[in-house]
Amino acid sequence: MSLLIALAAVCAIVVTPLLARAAIVPLLAKRRRRRAARRTPISRVLEVRRGEVVRVAGVVRPLGSPITLPISHVAGVYHLTELSNTANPGQTDSLRIERFCPLAIDDESGSATVQVHALLDIHAPEEHSGAVERDDASVIAILEARGAEWLGSSPLLWRQHRIAVGDRVTLWGRAELVPSVAHDGRGAEGSYREPPQRLIICPVDGAVVIEAAPRDVARPANT
Repeated sequence: MSLLIALAAVCAIVVTPLLARAAIVPLLAKRRRRRAARRTPISRVLEVRRGEVVRVAGVVRPLGSPITLPISHVAGVYHLTELSNTANPGQTDSLRIERFCPLAIDDESGSATVQVHALLDIHAPEEHSGAVERDDASVIAILEARGAEWLGSSPLLWRQHRIAVGDRVTLWGRAELVPSVAHDGRGAEGSYREPPQRLIICPVDGAVVIEAAPRDVARPANT
């Protein structure tokens, strides 16, 4: 028995640091990417060259239909929403739902999109929150999708980080230029020597960084 206890102790000593490292490594990579993104000067879409690590900024729009965000009912391209039920004494039930749709950004010189199936590191720092009744259609849909049955009758608490259509965002990654076949005619302009090209942002250090500007600086004050 003492041998088994000793072996268990050894395993705990060896495994615990490995598990801790496995949890920390993605966080360190995310911090490293975001720091590199913020240190990269913003370039105009039209000035970007193939293969460069770049950061471009512009107004975001969906490629296709936008997402109608739950609870807030805002038209967006990304959200991370958390619901909490505090009706049970001593226990708080909670769940999180995250969704993203393909997007493009437009600056005064052209448009940029994100590589299909790229891993995304999305940072939407501004938080929206409040209380919502349990019979709200989006709440019912979320709970049914997760198979959750929450007791109580009091309103649920919600928090949401989001990128809405029309928000100003930055994209950071490696630039790839491909011939423009956009049906909306919003690719980079070409010339008689060089056909129009489309800017695609590809992962660097494992992901494309997408960061939303705070709302108070995302748009002019009079809008």
